[in-house]
Amino acid sequence: MSSRIRYTLPIYKTERYDWFMHTINTALCFDSNDKARLELQVINLLEKSGWSSVKIAFPGISRATVYRWRKRFNDSGRKLNSLIPKSTKPHKTREMIVPAKVLGFIKELRINYPRLSKYKIKPFLDIFCKENNLPIYSASWIGKVIKRYSFFFKTRKPVRRKRRTLKVKRVKYCPRQKDIKLGYLQLDGIHVVFAGRTYYFYLCY
Repeated sequence: MSSRIRYTLPIYKTERYDWFMHTINTALCFDSNDKARLELQVINLLEKSGWSSVKIAFPGISRATVYRWRKRFNDSGRKLNSLIPKSTKPHKTREMIVPAKVLGFIKELRINYPRLSKYKIKPFLDIFCKENNLPIYSASWIGKVIKRYSFFFKTRKPVRRKRRTLKVKRVKYCPRQKDIKLGYLQLDGIHVVFAGRTYYFYLCY
């Protein structure tokens, strides 16, 4: 949308152009945000008909909330982008701090034993932490460290290649009697006595 407007509208100066594009982007964001459009609708109804009409039309919205929306809208100079909900992500997030000794210990174990899971690493790590006066870590924490720092070494299984053999086409039907040439047949037979029973084996070729 912005690229299309850029080439169809007249040429502006840089400051004017930036202001215009910012206005267009704000309008597009406002149209795609349902909550912002709802707030504007409630504010317009409040200014035209008063709180009684808002209470009937939107019974689930409190009076304090509506007036807070209108105050924020008026304080911003009645800009539409002030109604767009801001991000609720906290400014400071917790970061997982891994001591260098623990990180090196886990890495060394994974290098020597690539298939050692987080549950099997935990007993060794507990002993290591006690010896170095470090806190005890859970198995899930060890799994996060392995995944974050990509401690995966030699985990690929060797692939056994299959030998290519010449496929012989099998005869799926019984040949007719006239297609078989006459010849000689040799028949051998033996009998074996085992556990009081006699077994006969015949071979014809």
